[in-house]
Amino acid sequence: MTAQQKTLSQLIELASPMPPFILELRQKIRAGKKTQTRRPLVPQPSSGVRKSPFVPSGFEDGHGRELKPKYPGGIRYLREPLIKGENGFAYYRDDNSIAINGITGQYVKWRWKKDILTQIFMPRELARFYFNWEVYRLQQIQAISNEDIKAEGIAYATDHGPLLHSMFKELWDGINADRGFAFADSPYVWAYKFSLYASFAQGEK
Repeated sequence: MTAQQKTLSQLIELASPMPPFILELRQKIRAGKKTQTRRPLVPQPSSGVRKSPFVPSGFEDGHGRELKPKYPGGIRYLREPLIKGENGFAYYRDDNSIAINGITGQYVKWRWKKDILTQIFMPRELARFYFNWEVYRLQQIQAISNEDIKAEGIAYATDHGPLLHSMFKELWDGINADRGFAFADSPYVWAYKFSLYASFAQGEK
């Protein structure tokens, strides 16, 4: 094992997965256009939320129970779906780049029963984008600022607040409304920030 492979192997062992993202958002993450994400608390606190200096997360519900983020800070990697190539090797489905095992440096022979592997099941050794990940804040989704909406990947030629909020609401509801976390209900969410730590992207097919 080379020194570079050893370093990458250590990174792979250290890193945890990011939450899943739809294709549009994975593209923005890889392009550096999305640097924040928000995820609803499950279950939602029925008794409200309050700041507390007595728990590690800094937040409790109305009954004094600590509220913990599902994705704590650290190094996290982007999960991506895989697809079987005509040559029998694995490729990243989003951009047809061939998958390489980060530990061995070898192309990956397809070994799964189906021809498509969802991002949830991507082996960690095939990760190619790693991020510094931090818990940003706990808030209700309607309290999001214009700047944070932009960091969520919403780009537009104007900074007009209502338009930005409308675009973000449409994106949010498209992902979360059917799960019971509609923007109109302003659910509590954990907000996360992330920045690129390392990438090992390969050439296209």
